[in-house]
Amino acid sequence: MDILLHEGKEYKFSSPRLPGDGKHGTGCVLSSAILANVALGKSLPEACQIGKDCMNEFLQSGEGKLGFIF
Repeated sequence: MDILLHEGKEYKFSSPRLPGDGKHGTGCVLSSAILANVALGKSLPEACQIGKDCMNEFLQSGEGKLGFIF
């Protein structure tokens, strides 16, 4: 569970735990997805949800430590 505290409100973003050893670059993928969506005019909570969804796609992509987003 990830939690965002923004403008006096608490937003929770959850997703199931995925099997495997994880991917390299997950922090960069998440922060880039959030920033890109804020730049497109999304609210911060909405951008965080989109970033979380993008991260889940990234974590499920391919085998090994490197992932990709399609």
